[in-house]
Amino acid sequence: MSGPVEVFLDETPGETRGAVLRNGRFTHLLIQRESDVAQTQLGARSIGRVVEVNPGLRGAFVDLGAGAPAFLPFNRNDRLTQGQRLEVVVSAEPRFGKGAVVRRLGPGEGAPRLIQKAPSVADQLRAFAPGEESVVGIAAIDAVTEAEEEALARTHLFPAHGLDLSLERTRALIAIDIDHAPTSGRDPEPGQGGGESRGIEPGGASDRSAPLGRPGGRRSDRRWTGRGGAIRNRSRRLQP
Repeated sequence: MSGPVEVFLDETPGETRGAVLRNGRFTHLLIQRESDVAQTQLGARSIGRVVEVNPGLRGAFVDLGAGAPAFLPFNRNDRLTQGQRLEVVVSAEPRFGKGAVVRRLGPGEGAPRLIQKAPSVADQLRAFAPGEESVVGIAAIDAVTEAEEEALARTHLFPAHGLDLSLERTRALIAIDIDHAPTSGRDPEPGQGGGESRGIEPGGASDRSAPLGRPGGRRSDRRWTGRGGAIRNRSRRLQP
């Protein structure tokens, strides 16, 4: 995606936050806290041990050596056994009382343990916007706070597309109500009938973190997960 880009980095004792503003809209929000379990941060790599295989969920639970067991989705043809060692990377962080979601990288050896820390917020910002210098200080605090508020908002207007979206998140699903946004010369009422309301389980098209219907599904994403639940320690795309 091209266009003007601004990058914001707010570092305070115990917490680091970052945001990317592209074309006047926040596209990424990142939060890391010192209290987070290192093995369950987004992008962390670990040696894990399979502690349970659940064919019904088409996944397995993996001990990472710290925190709750992570969920590892697998394909129909994959064969995992209890006690098997694997190298995995975190693709979605814990939230709503559920463990992290991991992706299999290959075989592993030894006890469950962290082998590579998650990339820092500064590193992730450089990856999202190469060559852009991060804005810091009061401007960064204001920008990241605004990005958090936007990510946690229940309604989102997109006048350019004539859409009015309302999101309701629960432990089981995300309900999305889509209506026409009021615009000059347009009656919004037809949109009420034409709007579509549907439930999407975490990890679906609006969640972007874990496969549909599996534990630990996410952003947003942080990402979108946060303080008290939904935007916590992860990169989330804030735009639908």
